[in-house]
Amino acid sequence: MTLEQMYREDCDSLLLLADVFEQTNERYLSEDNEELNRCEAKDMTTYYPPTCLHNLKALLASSLLVQSQSLLEYYLPTIVKLRSKGATVSVSPFESGNVLGWVKCVIKTEIKTDFDFGCHLYSRLKDFSNIRNDLIHHGGYLSKEERREILNRLDGVRVGDTDLYEIDFSYCRSVINDIEAFFLEIDAALASSTEA
Repeated sequence: MTLEQMYREDCDSLLLLADVFEQTNERYLSEDNEELNRCEAKDMTTYYPPTCLHNLKALLASSLLVQSQSLLEYYLPTIVKLRSKGATVSVSPFESGNVLGWVKCVIKTEIKTDFDFGCHLYSRLKDFSNIRNDLIHHGGYLSKEERREILNRLDGVRVGDTDLYEIDFSYCRSVINDIEAFFLEIDAALASSTEA
């Protein structure tokens, strides 16, 4: 299997998982509707273990976005190292802070390929990374007020009254599609630069 086939298969598997998660969430909401909407008075000094998951959609969507980030962190360095034949890549993606910043630095300064990092695809992936960081490092809450601007550019991501992210499965799918498209573009740009 070629590298392209591998990353395309992994992206398609995540898209399939998004469908499964969305169906699971819909089934859960319909089957456990009574429990999810039950309202009863309880003693505030007693612990009651949960009987249902009110945040199942958030948990499933977050899982998809974490897996998407894992794809970026695995395949971008792999593509760069495979396609840069002979070019020295001196910094690892994890020494530089994030894989998107790393790939931009390496392609612009070390491999010296003319790749358009001003494209909307790269910008959307940077927005995704900021949201993913809030999900992981800030418990799913908006961490910086200036990140609210990102939400105006994206479909399927909102912040509720409590500053907690609300993420639709459609957004997860668009991120996965963007990642695959970015892999294809980087792969093609590096392949053509090494042939020249």
